[in-house]
Amino acid sequence: MPFVHLEPLPHAPQATPQYSVRVDDPTVKHQRAVWGLTRSLLANALVGVSAGYSLSLRLVGVGYRAAVEPIPSSPASTSAPSTSTSISTHRLNLKLGYAHPVLINLPADVTAATPSTTTITLTGIDKQRLGEVAARIRSWRVPEPYNGKGIFVGDEVVRRKEVKKK
Repeated sequence: MPFVHLEPLPHAPQATPQYSVRVDDPTVKHQRAVWGLTRSLLANALVGVSAGYSLSLRLVGVGYRAAVEPIPSSPASTSAPSTSTSISTHRLNLKLGYAHPVLINLPADVTAATPSTTTITLTGIDKQRLGEVAARIRSWRVPEPYNGKGIFVGDEVVRRKEVKKK
């Protein structure tokens, strides 16, 4: 039996129903924690559906570039139509100083745009999913403190270190 309850408020007008989140016993620490988590997840879902979320990534480094491209369809997949809507149709093509381009398939609920070759803008309705995709992209070149190169998420700043001297 769940101890977090979502109930409509009795005095709310029917045109815009309002709900309250409550727990069985607010003195239990675990119930209070799940209470707050549930409230935050509901608030994030409402903001995501109404306004959406956007996250910016900056590529800092010589030759670092990004482009959004459609995933080329293979001849085997064109014969059978796909019924799933979760299949990705676009991918990021990143040049990050490796000998090969880095190709990252984007989930269907996350869209990417490249306003410039060194900036990626991710948009979507799920805040957690957006952060996961940004972390997966960032993991290819984590910002490093000596040269200041890497993939920076949002307004991230890495404190620069000095090189060791003899």
